[in-house]
Amino acid sequence: MLSRNELILVTGVIGNPPLDTLIEASVAGGYQGLSVWPVDVEQWRADGVTDVQARARFEAAGLVVAQQECLMRWPKMGAAQTSREETEVFDVATALGAEIVSILSPGDDRYSESELTEAMAGVCARGAERGLEIALEVAPWKGTIDIPKAVRIIEGTGHPNAKLVIDNWHMFRGHVPDAHLAAIPARRVSAIQLSDAPAAPAPEIFPETMGARLLPGEGDCDIQGFLSALSANAGDVPISVEVLSDEIRSRGPVEAAVRTAEATRRTLAAHAALMEA
Repeated sequence: MLSRNELILVTGVIGNPPLDTLIEASVAGGYQGLSVWPVDVEQWRADGVTDVQARARFEAAGLVVAQQECLMRWPKMGAAQTSREETEVFDVATALGAEIVSILSPGDDRYSESELTEAMAGVCARGAERGLEIALEVAPWKGTIDIPKAVRIIEGTGHPNAKLVIDNWHMFRGHVPDAHLAAIPARRVSAIQLSDAPAAPAPEIFPETMGARLLPGEGDCDIQGFLSALSANAGDVPISVEVLSDEIRSRGPVEAAVRTAEATRRTLAAHAALMEA
């Protein structure tokens, strides 16, 4: 398990390059972990590399896969039913040695809170058989799941492996108060993701979240307040860097990895100094 002083690279930050380039860029940026997207797996399989071989190459470079993304169709299945998507993602996570599988919150209100709780309970039960944490990524700007509702859902599953992914960009755009973050029960956060954003949202928020985020410290997010609010209940959870930016990706995988890591480390150093003051 990685600690707070070790960074995780979300592979989309550097444009999901081929395996060799992904490893090269991650090492150049001084990352210790990876959050892997399905497109990465598809790419190395197409290049004739098995998941087990990919894991061996990561480990040889001093990298671990911390998180496997992501389940999107889970609310449709209910508690008892599995899906092809779930089986495939769980198989990859197991092969790569990932401890966390993320699930995305729905973008609308078609499912009731009880339906979401029941469905997540089923995912958690099946994930527990594989030793996996199931982490709900909360994005209040796109649907009806805010932090209080997310907490009710994960606690309502009755499973200790029901967790949360907390992304400061989503919290900022969703106008989530720090008090809601501070109220998350201890040990219920699996992943913390960092980036930055300007005060005013773009006209289209989905393209912004996927391609116009800013480096930590270059926008208007109160990252120090965000980290301080989570400090009491997120333990030693490492930081995942998720600066999804077309401009940064255009500089190439290695420079993108180095720039995002350096900016994140500066931000975390500032927070550590603030906490010690």
